[in-house]
Amino acid sequence: MAATLPVGVPVGIGHTWQGSWLCHDVAEYEPGFHYTVTSDANTPWSTESACWILERCGDQSYSIRHFVTGEWLACAEEFMPGARRRYALTAPPSGDPSTDRMLQWQFKPFEGGLFGLKNVGANDWIYVGEMQMDAHKRHVLTFSCGDPAEAAAMLWVVQPAGPSTTPLSLKGLGIWSGASTSTARGRENEEEEESDEDAEPMALSKTTAVCKRTKNKRSWVHRLRSCAAV
Repeated sequence: MAATLPVGVPVGIGHTWQGSWLCHDVAEYEPGFHYTVTSDANTPWSTESACWILERCGDQSYSIRHFVTGEWLACAEEFMPGARRRYALTAPPSGDPSTDRMLQWQFKPFEGGLFGLKNVGANDWIYVGEMQMDAHKRHVLTFSCGDPAEAAAMLWVVQPAGPSTTPLSLKGLGIWSGASTSTARGRENEEEEESDEDAEPMALSKTTAVCKRTKNKRSWVHRLRSCAAV
């Protein structure tokens, strides 16, 4: 798998089901931590906000660093209220992926050059659902259940984005023999409030049936795992 992932060069990370690219956003989740989004208006060939650098941080894991800010792709430690999902964020550049598992990612390969991305520390798959930031951007989230083999919302492509590369069209890449299109629309709770039900990503896999609904009534505490030694 290592040979299929461009390491140490600018890349775009595309969400194949919706045809949009992973971007750093200027909106802060907490001081020093920013939301990540997918955008249908920005591509790795039109803006550096959609460019990332992959580096190895172990035999089977990678760090994902933003090309401009140097921030690390991470995810929130706490679940969103009443749900098994978290925000995908960027953490301060002072973080250390060699020791912080929340900054480490595994790329599971699938047919057609597609990947599922799993956060090592949270053991969550990264995905994009219906939760919008604005008309052109959707929040990137992680989910504790599901399987990219049957969930198109969890499939991504990694594409070199240097000046000599050819822009890639994402249209149709997420629909292939291993992806279930009949479950392409799942129910998702869009409101950040207490709920007894889990919010589910689009294109739910059958494996989510084993995820039991939670009765946890805690308010969500906006707290992240420390990503930097201070």
